[in-house]
Amino acid sequence: LELIEQYGADAVRFYLTILCAQGQDIRLDPAGFEMGRNFSNKIWNAFNVFGRFIQPDKNYRRTRSIEELELVERWMLTRLAECIEDVEEALTNYRLNEAANLLYTTFRNDYCDWYLELVKPRRDLAMSEERVALSVEIYEQLIQLLHPFMPFITEELWHRLRPRAEGEACMVSRWPTATDERDTTGAKQFAFLQETVTAIRHLRSKYNVAPTKGIEVTLSLSEEQSELADKMLACEGYFEKLARVTHLRVGINIPKPPQCASTVVGSTLIYVQGLVDPAEERQRLGKSLVQREAFLLRVQKKLQNEKFINRAPANVVERERQKEQDAKAEIEQLKTSLAAWMDA
Repeated sequence: LELIEQYGADAVRFYLTILCAQGQDIRLDPAGFEMGRNFSNKIWNAFNVFGRFIQPDKNYRRTRSIEELELVERWMLTRLAECIEDVEEALTNYRLNEAANLLYTTFRNDYCDWYLELVKPRRDLAMSEERVALSVEIYEQLIQLLHPFMPFITEELWHRLRPRAEGEACMVSRWPTATDERDTTGAKQFAFLQETVTAIRHLRSKYNVAPTKGIEVTLSLSEEQSELADKMLACEGYFEKLARVTHLRVGINIPKPPQCASTVVGSTLIYVQGLVDPAEERQRLGKSLVQREAFLLRVQKKLQNEKFINRAPANVVERERQKEQDAKAEIEQLKTSLAAWMDA
C-alpha cells in the first residue's frame, strides 16, 4: 500500500509484472517503481500529442488505406501488428514479463520516440484529421494491450479517445488482432533510416553540436543499395526533424567531401559537414597523435627488453606485439586524418 501511495497502482503492477520471470526470485529495486511511474507519465503525455486536437464527441476513423499512408505510418502499423502477435504468444505461454517488456519497448521506443516525433505538427500548427484518426487507432490498440498490466490509466484514456456507449469499457473491449495490413518492405526502409539517424545523432553528440544547429549530410550507398537512394531522399523531412539535417545528399559511391566527420552503417558511408571546427579538429588529432606515439614508444621499449621477452609468458609477449601493430595502424590513420585538415 505504501508503494501504491508513492508510485501509483499501475506503476507498481507494471514493474512487478516485469520482474516475474519464470523460475527466478524477485529482487525489488525502488528505481524500478520509478520506471513504472515514468512510463505512466509517458503514456499520458503521448496522448496529449494528438489528444489536444481531438474534437469532443467526434468518432475518428481512418479512411486511407495503407498504400496511401506515408512511410512512418506504414512502418508503425507494421510494428503494431508484430507487437500484437508477439504479446499474444508471450501471454499464451504465461511469459507475462516478456509481454510487458514488449509493450514497454513498442510504446516507448517505436510509438513515442519515432512515430509521434515525426507526425506531431510544428508549433502553432494543427494536426490533420486523418493523422489524428491514425494516431487514435494505433494508440487505442496499444492501451488495450497494456490494460491487463496498467488498468487504471488505460481505462481513463480509453474514454478520452472517442465517444463510448454506457458500459463500453476498455476492460470488456475486444482484444486487438494482428491484421495483414503491413508493409514489410517499407518497414525495412524505415529501419535503415533509424540506423542512419542514430549514427548521425551519435556524431552530433561526439562533437558536442548544439541541438539547434543544422548540418549537411551525405549518404554514400553501395551498388547493392541503389534502390534506397530515392527512398531516402524522399525522407529528407524526417532527417530534418530527427537530426536537424538541413541538406541531404544521397548517391552511389560518393567520395568523401573534405573536412567532414564520417561514420559507417553497414555498407553505407555517412559524411557530415558542419560539425567540426577545423582548428579544434587539428588540435584534437594532434593531441591524439602525440599520445599514441608515446604509447608506441613504451610498448617498443618493453619489447626491446630481453628479460621481458625471455621471462614473460608467450601469450603476454604476443599481446604486446599486437599492441605495437595496433598502435602503428592508429598512428598512420591519425596522420592521414591530420593531413586532410591541414589546409582547412
